[in-house]
Amino acid sequence: MAWTHNLGEEFETRAVMQAALVLAPLVAVATASGLPIWLEAAIVSGSAFIVMEKANLAPLGVALHGVAIAVGFLVLLAAISTPPAFVGATAAMAGASILVTAKGDKLRALGNFTFIPALYFACEAAEGTPRAAILERRKLIG
Repeated sequence: MAWTHNLGEEFETRAVMQAALVLAPLVAVATASGLPIWLEAAIVSGSAFIVMEKANLAPLGVALHGVAIAVGFLVLLAAISTPPAFVGATAAMAGASILVTAKGDKLRALGNFTFIPALYFACEAAEGTPRAAILERRKLIG
């Protein structure tokens, strides 16, 4: 069953209900605990759900998608202290996302919902952190 939004976009009721079920526990824990990190977990869960639905991924594919987000995040976070390296890493990851997207409409979600969360989390992790602290963290990582 589908319903139409006033902008003409069509939503499948079943998919919306499933997404709500996937995200509800994390939102509830975030609300109850007051810890926003659970909302960040909801971003990854939501991304994985969208990719699973759009690309028809099997459980192993969903797990590998999560690994790809984590690896992308770590690469971008490691590069964030050096602006040219960060720009290069971001461009490379965006290019990889575009290559995946070019393989077909079903893979568009896979490309987008791997790149976007990795970039978001890297920027979020570095926001408000002095550059010296980022450089120190980078020494610990690599």
